[in-house]
Amino acid sequence: MPLRAIDGFSQQVLKHYADKLDDEGKRYLNVVRDNTKKMGQLIDDILAFSRMGRLGMSVLEVKMEELAHAVFEDLKPSLAGRELTMEIKPLPLCHGDLSMLRQVWVNLLANAIKFTRHKEAALVEVGGHTEGAENIYYVKDNVRALTCSMREVIRRVSAFAWGRGIRGDGDWPGHRKAYHHPAWRRVWAEGKVDEGATIYFALPIKENT
Repeated sequence: MPLRAIDGFSQQVLKHYADKLDDEGKRYLNVVRDNTKKMGQLIDDILAFSRMGRLGMSVLEVKMEELAHAVFEDLKPSLAGRELTMEIKPLPLCHGDLSMLRQVWVNLLANAIKFTRHKEAALVEVGGHTEGAENIYYVKDNVRALTCSMREVIRRVSAFAWGRGIRGDGDWPGHRKAYHHPAWRRVWAEGKVDEGATIYFALPIKENT
């Protein structure tokens, strides 16, 4: 992909020619790298939406605990040289589209790994419980406070979980409702400065026919 080449060559310039660049030149190259990554993510999102439109949803029973473990195993190479504890607690089963739910976990866990990279002993906790007619799942870390980047995480989670857009209720931070099925399901975040952040998402225990 050309974007990977742009990012790769920019990284090589920063690595091998850092002594020939002033601070402003380094900043420009980092801006290029950041924007190629954002463009890559946007392309991935568009492709996912395209697949969603062609194939539709395939709703089946999903073992969320196994899925979260499998996604973390796939993401482990990004932890090279880091000390991070991933605690995945027992998670209730749910009914949904496996590929979309996998992308939800990829987005949540990858972002947790990314935002804890400067913490010497980072901790990420995954958990869930049943409440009423919903299963509520969460990813919690001990680093982040709520920032504008959390909006982007919630947008992606909502898109891949339900795929029909999201509507905000109240001021940030607050609940955001996502629509795909007749009954809405929620995605929201909580956090405090220097205490970390938690992202939650709620799914029906079982969809009606």
